[in-house]
Amino acid sequence: MKSWFADLLEPSPNSAEWLKDCARQAHRLLSDPQEQLTLHGDLHHGNVLDFGTRGWRAIDPKGLYGERVADFATLFLNPDLADSQRPYAVSPHRFEHRIRLVSSHAGIEPVRLLQWIHAWSGLSAVWFVEEGIAPETQQAVAHLASEALR
Repeated sequence: MKSWFADLLEPSPNSAEWLKDCARQAHRLLSDPQEQLTLHGDLHHGNVLDFGTRGWRAIDPKGLYGERVADFATLFLNPDLADSQRPYAVSPHRFEHRIRLVSSHAGIEPVRLLQWIHAWSGLSAVWFVEEGIAPETQQAVAHLASEALR
């Protein structure tokens, strides 16, 4: 996972302060991993498809190895990244509801989930910036996670 987060963990001096906060969060999480296993790495609504009689399947795995909670973080940036006309991820009410829902059904601590969402938002933002795309959704979700952690 450290190599996956490398671009975030080495922020430039010109990086926005919120990205530096995400990098610090990622560093803390990666320095103290819990319940590690093979991860999908890109689990979100666009990568979970109904194959009819074969059931629901997750496609396009990245094959990472890391903390189980990390695999849930990408869910919180979507569907907004796929369709900016559907601002679900940045809605504070929906964000809080999704935190409760995912942490309850997955059996994970809400605080740890929020920490991973904060870190992953920064990582996704770095990738967007590299592509010349403004990371508005990532910044908003990072802010929601950061505020919830206070």
